[in-house]
Amino acid sequence: MERNALAANLVDRAQAWPWNSLGKRQSQARCEWLLKGAWPKRRPANWVEMVNMPMSAKEHERIEQSVKRGFPLGEDDWVRHTAEQLSLQSTLRPRGGQPKAQP
Repeated sequence: MERNALAANLVDRAQAWPWNSLGKRQSQARCEWLLKGAWPKRRPANWVEMVNMPMSAKEHERIEQSVKRGFPLGEDDWVRHTAEQLSLQSTLRPRGGQPKAQP
């Protein structure tokens, strides 16, 4: 979500969007809504650079699939674990049933 304004060509750098958490963290501004949740793991040291990099076609496709199918988005092990905890395993399986055996 921190990349959204950049992807929509509303800013040249993601942290320039005044209403996202990236810009707030960069400016050290204190906002009540920023303090309400922590990341599940430590942000990479080069997070700002990563957010400002163009999204690859593979990343874009993965996000679209996650939205369409309703499965968690992240690293594969985390996705499997989270899907199991939330009973979303069916969202990870390919759509459609088994092909019928031909006589």
